[in-house]
Amino acid sequence: MKHFLVILMLSAIALPAAASDWVQRMEEANRLDRAGQYDKAEPLFTAALQQAESFGPGDRRLPEALNNLGAHLFSVGRYKDAETDYRRAISIWSAGAVGTQSDLASALNNLGALYRATGRYSESEVQYLHAMKIIDGLSGRDSVESANVLNNLAQLYRAQGRLDRAEAAARKAVTLTESAFGPDDPGLGDRLHTLGSICRERQRPDEALVVLTRAVTITERELGPEHPRVASMLTSIGEIYAAQRRFAQAEPLARRALLISENAFGPDHPNVAVALNNLAQILRMEGNYAEAEPLYRRSLLVMEHVLGAGHPDFAKILANLADFFHERGRESGAIELYGRALGILEKSLGPDHPQTVLVRSRLAQVYQADGRLTEAKNLEKVKR
Repeated sequence: MKHFLVILMLSAIALPAAASDWVQRMEEANRLDRAGQYDKAEPLFTAALQQAESFGPGDRRLPEALNNLGAHLFSVGRYKDAETDYRRAISIWSAGAVGTQSDLASALNNLGALYRATGRYSESEVQYLHAMKIIDGLSGRDSVESANVLNNLAQLYRAQGRLDRAEAAARKAVTLTESAFGPDDPGLGDRLHTLGSICRERQRPDEALVVLTRAVTITERELGPEHPRVASMLTSIGEIYAAQRRFAQAEPLARRALLISENAFGPDHPNVAVALNNLAQILRMEGNYAEAEPLYRRSLLVMEHVLGAGHPDFAKILANLADFFHERGRESGAIELYGRALGILEKSLGPDHPQTVLVRSRLAQVYQADGRLTEAKNLEKVKR
């Protein structure tokens, strides 16, 4: 799981002089949030919302303040609060005057990203497709305005294991952005990250490294080397190096990504959990078991606290810890963890998702190694 792209908007609206500070407050909050200075941004977003409430329920600034605060809360991992704000903004825009349709599409896209982050994939796709329908109606099919939704759809399809559709959507998002704004547009960073991650999952590591390195270059130039989006990209590159057993390159990237994420979000954030897990994976592959195990356990605690024990990302970390136990000969612990992970994945992703199939296969192998042949054969039957 990586940092999820959201849109932070500010409409150009005519304001009385007495309310001009609202625009300044929102612009500064957006700037700070984009720069990753979340602790400084939140008081400004909150104050802007309180001021917008005083303008009356029909004022366009109210849903904008709700949407932008929701996007901020999403970034820092406060998903329930973000959903409340998104839903309220969508409700206002859905009932609003003509001219708010593009705002509605952005809020639907943001809500779709939240649903994807929390494992509610079917609901996520509904929001994305609704947003895309609005954008197509406003700007025509294949407009650059659709690139952000396409990128998010690609991330959703990747999470669902629908890699053909994921790659097609990601490539289209990149092409539309490059055609409209050129090869160095800041918006390309996230889109290239998505495409590179898909290339990696499709077993094209060389292509993935080229794409991801370009994403890092663009994002560091725009946001600086310590931004959490950079951390997510470094994590993806580190995963490729680790798979190639290039640990001398992988481990420093994983440690840097963890440090950036902890500095940006504090200890309890999904990005921190992912960074902990990825560093643990590299250390396990290097044989540094003593350092790896507590990182896995801390990653699980953070992920369970933020996303819950039924989330597929929690299950993936369980399976990684199970791999660790299996390598160390702790078979009973491995069987327990694989079983838990398999139950979560079957429920959240379905029995035929690649991750589900992989965990089922590993559990069958451990059963067989442990002499529990009947249970292994039962899982083999499910695989067929």
